[in-house]
Amino acid sequence: MIREVDRSKTDWSQLKGQVWLAWTVFNPMGPTLNCIGACRDDQSKNVYEIFYRWMHMLGGRSYVLGRVDENGTSTKETFLKCMLDAFEAPALPGTPAHPLVSCVPSCVSLGQTPHEQTLLLLDMFKRAQEIRSTDWGRQRYLLMKYKLDLFARAGEEAREGYEAARRNPESQTAQGAQFLALQWARFEGIPSFQNWEPNAYQSGAYVEHEFEEWWEAVTSKTYLEAALAQFAHAWVGAAHTSGTPMPIVEHFEEARDFMAHMNHPLWPNEWTTQSLLSE
Repeated sequence: MIREVDRSKTDWSQLKGQVWLAWTVFNPMGPTLNCIGACRDDQSKNVYEIFYRWMHMLGGRSYVLGRVDENGTSTKETFLKCMLDAFEAPALPGTPAHPLVSCVPSCVSLGQTPHEQTLLLLDMFKRAQEIRSTDWGRQRYLLMKYKLDLFARAGEEAREGYEAARRNPESQTAQGAQFLALQWARFEGIPSFQNWEPNAYQSGAYVEHEFEEWWEAVTSKTYLEAALAQFAHAWVGAAHTSGTPMPIVEHFEEARDFMAHMNHPLWPNEWTTQSLLSE
């Protein structure tokens, strides 16, 4: 049974384990790091838990997806059920409720996960409702147009969001107009936001071989290195250069150290908030 857990930085540091899969979302409202893996509090025990965690500068959430007994008679079946239940669930517990895969990732890191396990994780992603229902014509267009430039891509995506909000009847209020004005002021300096054109791509449904081509692109070493560097800059940039004081809950260093502790390092130890801001 999937359950949400409240764990501090210290709590996580006392667990030993490995992140199998990590993916990022280059969100205009602040980048988000997601990961799924296994851990245990006592290496001598045969039981481990499968966890999912998402991290954001304003705070994230953590879940236990299930527990697996390595000496059990149905270890593989238990593991597969935990994964299927999590990836296929319409929403995880908690409020507000979101599915495990809430949108198409900006990049995906498989770390040192064995090949057989990466194939299983790929299959799990294919089952996620958001992956199945998203506009893959749009995803292909954005990937081909912007390639490694995620900041420029985010500008076009932000403009799409702005235009959608502008068409929403709920925006036809003084409060809605103020929100739109703030969004415009925030992003108008980005060329891809300013120069956006409607109907730039042809929508398309999910096609498995095209999804696999996308997966190969966003997990490739060259793409991943560029995407993770931009993600780190976006994290500290969103937190410290917005012009508005932000109630930071999770600093970049916490995400960096957590991933290293869980044997899936994404960034060098010398990358810090200050070093990234000074570049």
